[in-house]
Amino acid sequence: MNVINLLKGPINGPYIYFIFTGNFVYIGETQRHPVIRWGAHLTAGGTLWKKLQENSKYIEDKTSINENFTFISVNCNSLFQKYVGPSRIVSQALEHNLHCVLKSNPSLFGWDKVILSNTDKTAPMKFNNWQYIEKVSIEIVEKVIEAIN
Repeated sequence: MNVINLLKGPINGPYIYFIFTGNFVYIGETQRHPVIRWGAHLTAGGTLWKKLQENSKYIEDKTSINENFTFISVNCNSLFQKYVGPSRIVSQALEHNLHCVLKSNPSLFGWDKVILSNTDKTAPMKFNNWQYIEKVSIEIVEKVIEAIN
């Protein structure tokens, strides 16, 4: 049992994060430290909380979440240093591509996971370096797999 969890990183991102619980994964991006977003996700009105209620048959009490969670974050500052433009667009492109990669190959994590999040409204329309983002996405997935195993 882990009783100590270490969370490191600067307050300002950008970050990509993953939240695992049961058979679900939630992927997001934030410009601030992920703990700020994670707390919001787990409130009664939070995006993750709502998605779990909609999709989870195994949560008996739909008014509270009392599940085990694994939180993983990736600080993207060093990944995005070559970009002069807004980092939010780049992190949104990365978030979107991670969704695409994992939806096209759902067994990458070694078991089937239902992706609760989506990027329908946040995927950038004007972004032209998808080759770089695809490469970074695969690297991140590999590191996340390493961390959860």
